[in-house]
Amino acid sequence: MSFSLHAATIPSYLQILANVARLVDKAEQWCQERALPPAELIQARLAPDMYPYAYQVKSAAFHSLGAIEGVRAGVFRPETAPPPDSFAGLRERIEQAMRGLDAVTPAELDGYLGRD
Repeated sequence: MSFSLHAATIPSYLQILANVARLVDKAEQWCQERALPPAELIQARLAPDMYPYAYQVKSAAFHSLGAIEGVRAGVFRPETAPPPDSFAGLRERIEQAMRGLDAVTPAELDGYLGRD
């Protein structure tokens, strides 16, 4: 029984992004319940040397769909755009990545096997 590259990656990426989307919703709800400005949580860091929450969300999106786009282009480059600064922007970033991943077909992704 063979296991395709598509089956090994896309469902996992989508599961992770769906969970990140739920975390964004919970973060927004937490701020609303406590009357906190969204930026307080969006820019929060768990440790001083860690990137802020918004960057973590952006990275989850970029390292899933961005990985596929890197394979398509034959090169992977870091994304230098700043992360979204609102919960709506973070949510849209995740949804955009999920839509892009949904569009990746097994034939396309498995067609990259054996290539540089």
